Amino acid sequence: ASDVDSKIDGAMDLAKKLAASDTVRLCVETKMLSYSIGDELDFAADRCDVQRLDAQTKTGGGRLIDLMAAIAQSPSFRTRTGGQ
Repeated sequence: ASDVDSKIDGAMDLAKKLAASDTVRLCVETKMLSYSIGDELDFAADRCDVQRLDAQTKTGGGRLIDLMAAIAQSPSFRTRTGGQ
């Protein structure tokens, strides 16, 4: 089960539920970090980076700009080797 499991009443309701979802936020953060470093993440190995990224993003209010700043400051991004 997901934290978005419930009846959806239109596009605005869907947007609100997705925006409030911890599952969706973690998925977006993980995919954005993976894309930014140019390689798939190994969640077991990269769990600390994802948790740090999530904490920074939540502190900023969960905005996309906060996620992008947290990724740019992350050790994974600064030491990336993929995407060449």
